[in-house]
Amino acid sequence: MGPEGPAVEVGLSTSRVILNADVFQEKFNLSRKQQRLILSCGASAGVSAGFNAPIAAVFFALEVIQAALLAESKEKQLSSSDGEDSVSSRESIAAILLASVMSAGVARQILSDHLTLKLSSYSLSNPFLELPLYLLLGSLCGLTAFTFSQFSKIVKDAFEGPGPLGQIPPFFRPVFGGLVSGYVIFDCCDRFQFL
Repeated sequence: MGPEGPAVEVGLSTSRVILNADVFQEKFNLSRKQQRLILSCGASAGVSAGFNAPIAAVFFALEVIQAALLAESKEKQLSSSDGEDSVSSRESIAAILLASVMSAGVARQILSDHLTLKLSSYSLSNPFLELPLYLLLGSLCGLTAFTFSQFSKIVKDAFEGPGPLGQIPPFFRPVFGGLVSGYVIFDCCDRFQFL
């Protein structure tokens, strides 16, 4: 999910912990639709607090999170053809918007107006020379992102397939990935004398 991934995970995990609490389950008998709405609110709150972008967080929760949660629930339960589990954006926008705005407000109270990302002052000194270079840089970044996305799909298929990587137990896969990443970083630093 890119840079917003950790913020979304924190928001989703917090709402999932609340949903799984015994006190919460005893007091409220929530349907799957309501549980998905609470998870979407948590994700929206995480993005809103992390990036100080409450409106973008609402759209992110409505478009990405709810669609992913609905697809996951339909995969697990193929018999839900009546559409009763689906949450329309009209039903959920008020709750998601409230969670997003409240999260941004709390984060702003704690952090005041301190920005996480600060840009230094910059001006174009020679636009005819610099703008084509920025276009080239943007194209290279797009190509790199596409390559990374395709490579991620290949690795995911390798870990889920019948090959040797598919035989690794699921709980050991993050450890395996960390070891491989550490080896690659150490090897690159050693070869190029970064350390």
